[in-house]
Amino acid sequence: MTADKFIEILKTKKKRVTPGRTKIIKMFCESSSPLASETIVKKTGMNKTSIYRELEFLLKQEFIQEADFGDGTKRYELKDLKHHHHLICIRCKKVQDVSFNENLGWEEKRIKKNHKFQVLRHDLEFFGYCQNCQYK
Repeated sequence: MTADKFIEILKTKKKRVTPGRTKIIKMFCESSSPLASETIVKKTGMNKTSIYRELEFLLKQEFIQEADFGDGTKRYELKDLKHHHHLICIRCKKVQDVSFNENLGWEEKRIKKNHKFQVLRHDLEFFGYCQNCQYK
């Protein structure tokens, strides 16, 4: 989805479309990997309080979702992306999206049947070295 489409949705919902909000939405639409709040602060020049307020707003509007890589840093990405997972380089911190040909939904169904456990969501991240860092 484009930034213009997100802005159109906000207007339809009668939500404010501020310059800061627009800047952050565009940043997410142009990003190829999840963004940390610190990155957003640096790139936009906005203060941390405003960034956190906007991220909370975008989470409530279900425009973005959290991506947790277990390192204590919250990252965010567009929610409308096709379901995917991440490749995370532990040396340079580069993050790449990766999708599978197989749908993991069958595994969730098996878990529900065998363990009587209803899966609401799952995260699958791969940690290792990217092509550039393998030989350093």
